[in-house]
Amino acid sequence: MPLDDIYMIVDALDEIPDLDGRNKACEILNELSQSSKAHILTTSRREHDITECMSEFNFIVDILIQNPEVDHDILLYVREQLKEDKKLKRWSAALHSEIEEALSGQADGM
Repeated sequence: MPLDDIYMIVDALDEIPDLDGRNKACEILNELSQSSKAHILTTSRREHDITECMSEFNFIVDILIQNPEVDHDILLYVREQLKEDKKLKRWSAALHSEIEEALSGQADGM
C-alpha cells in the first residue's frame, strides 16, 4: 500500500546542541526530501553547517525572517505586552525601557 503525502515540521534545527546531531538530522531530512510525497518545513537561524546541509536538498525555498522589520515587530509586541498585562504595566517606565531594549535588542529576528 503506497504512502499518502507526509507533512513534517522541524522547528529550531539550529538548537540541536551538537554538530553530530545536526548532521544526523540533516541526513534524515535529506533522505525524506527525496520522496515526492514528503513536504518538509524546517526553521533555523542561518548557520553555516545547516545552510550547507540544506543546499543538498532537491528543492528548497529560503525565507529569511531575521531582518529589521521582524526586530521592529518584536519591539512592538513587547511594548504592547508591557502596556496591557495587568502585572507588567505596574512596573516603572525605566524597567519597561530596560525590558524592551533587552528583548528586542537580542531577539535577532527570533
